[in-house]
Amino acid sequence: MLSAFPLLPDQPLKVLWQSTVVDVEPGTRYGYRSDAATINTTMAIANDTGAELSFPLLLATTDPEERDASHRGVRVAKDSFETEEVQPDAEWDTFAASVRQNATAQGHDPARIDFYLAQLKPELKRAYRSKDQVRLAPGERRFIRSYQRKRLFARDGAFEFRGIFPLPQFALALGGSLSVVVALPRAVADVPIDLVDWTRNFSPQAFGKDPGLPAVAGRYLVSWFWQNDPELYVAYRYAG
Repeated sequence: MLSAFPLLPDQPLKVLWQSTVVDVEPGTRYGYRSDAATINTTMAIANDTGAELSFPLLLATTDPEERDASHRGVRVAKDSFETEEVQPDAEWDTFAASVRQNATAQGHDPARIDFYLAQLKPELKRAYRSKDQVRLAPGERRFIRSYQRKRLFARDGAFEFRGIFPLPQFALALGGSLSVVVALPRAVADVPIDLVDWTRNFSPQAFGKDPGLPAVAGRYLVSWFWQNDPELYVAYRYAG
């Protein structure tokens, strides 16, 4: 029998730093069913385990929640695993338990993490059909780029972008840092927009809202830079 998760790490990956830029698209103002957020991330990961690490690139670049699958920065084969006989997922169980422990230490809702892992598991099964594997020798560092797209639907007239930074399968290295920038659509005469709310922790800068911080190129922009492990959000609505 085959394992569905060969060589899956037994602990969250170590991230030295992460930089994410989110560009929100006003799709609903132009005939689409949703707005969307394109998420570009760069990060440096490190192997300090003393042994070689091997894992699918998908693990290091993908948040499976609410993803628009038609725009994937990491593509995997479409083969189904349903016809294969696989042994119990000991590798997955070990990894998932470690991710849950890491997420609990970061203060995340256990139910949210369970949902996240339920979405991630089938993605990883498909990923092992792909040759997009990352291998790190002991002590090696690797720079990774990723692209992702999420669809945003209105709730009570407002849209919200929300994300976990870093993802639960990462542990921020001691002294490591994270930066996130979210840019809302540019307001034009027939598409006025308002920044309603955003995560107030981690010393955010809200350009276009905070005194002395003007809009950037006609856009509300919120940025964070910190050394913790939070969940961030930005809420906005169209005024017209």
